[in-house]
Amino acid sequence: MYFNIQRFLAILTLVPRFLLDLDDPIGVQTVGPINLRKEYDFIVVGAGSSGCVIAGRLAATSASVLLLEAGTDGTLLSEIPAAVGATLGGPLDWSYLTNPDGQSCLGMEGDQCLWHSGKVLGEDLQ
Repeated sequence: MYFNIQRFLAILTLVPRFLLDLDDPIGVQTVGPINLRKEYDFIVVGAGSSGCVIAGRLAATSASVLLLEAGTDGTLLSEIPAAVGATLGGPLDWSYLTNPDGQSCLGMEGDQCLWHSGKVLGEDLQ
């Protein structure tokens, strides 16, 4: 029996690739706009939990609705509630920082804490 470095590296990097590189865990294909109209009855900015519900209810009234989202449909990692910490500061997070106030986050660089806010379709990761 001999040591196969390629097999070892493939196994070693399997979990990070599985959790971080999957861009379509639920089978929704990323599609560009097919037929954009010149006008819409409603434009909903942000497809988080609330934005999706509002856009869905407006569309149910036969109104024309444009739903805009800066994020993606998430990864497998974003589907696991306990893994929210792994998304901090990554591509699924806006990476907001708090303003220094002299009373909080004193142990952090610049006295600022990371304020987590998700960039994912249909959920806020908080």
